[in-house]
Amino acid sequence: MGAEILKLTRWTNFEKGEKHLKEFQCSNPGCGLFIDDKDIETKNYQLWVSDYANDIDKTSLISGQSCYSLNFWLRAVDHQECPESERCQGCWEKFRMNELKGKNDNWWCQDCQPTAFKKEVKHE
Repeated sequence: MGAEILKLTRWTNFEKGEKHLKEFQCSNPGCGLFIDDKDIETKNYQLWVSDYANDIDKTSLISGQSCYSLNFWLRAVDHQECPESERCQGCWEKFRMNELKGKNDNWWCQDCQPTAFKKEVKHE
């Protein structure tokens, strides 16, 4: 059971199903980040489809003409170019660099940030 890359990214439009792309975690070595809205918007992903479970369907239209559709089993969605990321020093989960704050290679996610990084809220 292998997989082949589907090189149709520039022609794909996932207005109805883009939420499903965000369920995939990149399997490229060293990445492991989930596909996000920015990846979808910039088409920074690759579709990997099954090499054996694909099908062509034929549907008759009201006008009497035929319409054909291709059905693929999507096995994986990976980044074309993996975003820069680091692990949080608190929870040790991986995050995109723009989601972290840090100093001297000590990076912290929003939930684990030490008080030095958190914004003070002043009540009047």
